[in-house]
Amino acid sequence: MTNGFSMIVGYETKNYFPGGYLELKNGFITNIIEKPGEGNAPSDYVNIVFHYFPKAGILQEALKRAKSVNDDVYEVALASLMKKLLKFKMLKYSGEWKSIKYPWHILDVMNFYLEQIKGQKISKSVQISGKSTIKGNVIIEDGVKIFEGAVINGPVYLGKNTIVANNALVRDSIIGEGCVIGYATEVARSYLKSNVWLHKDYVGDSVFEDNVSLGSNVITSNLRLDEQDIFIDIKGTKVNTNRNKLGVLIGSNVRIGSGVLLMPGVKIGSGSFVGPGVILESDVEENKFIRIKQQIKVSKNKFDITKTSRDQFSKKIK
Repeated sequence: MTNGFSMIVGYETKNYFPGGYLELKNGFITNIIEKPGEGNAPSDYVNIVFHYFPKAGILQEALKRAKSVNDDVYEVALASLMKKLLKFKMLKYSGEWKSIKYPWHILDVMNFYLEQIKGQKISKSVQISGKSTIKGNVIIEDGVKIFEGAVINGPVYLGKNTIVANNALVRDSIIGEGCVIGYATEVARSYLKSNVWLHKDYVGDSVFEDNVSLGSNVITSNLRLDEQDIFIDIKGTKVNTNRNKLGVLIGSNVRIGSGVLLMPGVKIGSGSFVGPGVILESDVEENKFIRIKQQIKVSKNKFDITKTSRDQFSKKIK
């Protein structure tokens, strides 16, 4: 079937993907370049892992000889075989393909699975207030509680024993087990893994790992003022997320204090705390505690409020 050729599956990309790109000539693969950088890719086709070799031993020998200071030893081995004129054909794949290379790719995978939900699949053990609203395609697992005024706007997945409190809104999101979407909280287009507790917050286009808690009035900003793509620092390199909407990426066991403003694309490492009132514009490494150091001026109050009246204010209230 392959006429003795080795084969690599190639996927045509619309946007730059940080993976191994295939260099093509006359229908054959002549080189594979790992992470060439945006604008430097030799073609639009990226390697998506499935490889066929008529004799596996040639790959094993190439891997033994390959050396690299980067994380591309496998690609170096393949490139060495190609330079020896071993013929590689590209098997083009045009179906659905998602890869989690960076944390924000979780949102792409999430959307794929949300699209698979058809209809409303609601466990018989859930408690749903008659004054709540459930619209669209949803999966609601055992033990979920949905209180008065809450709105679930599908596609949405709610994991076991999760609570959606009064006047909360959940839309286009996956919420894991044991989460609390507290009073007046909105969660939009986000992935919350498990045991995430929110209260009167806005979470948009964000990814939360396990055991994350937000104090009241925390906002995840998800759009730049110029509405352009959001770049994220990865080991000192600015990487284009190809998203103009992206909130915050939070590791496990994180606590965020009340009134915190998280700017677009910020990463917070596992085990870190952010104290109340912080405007967080840059990433936080693991196991750090961020606080505001503020100066408070205290002086004598010389104004006697008891000599004033609110009668005029009351008359203006309609």
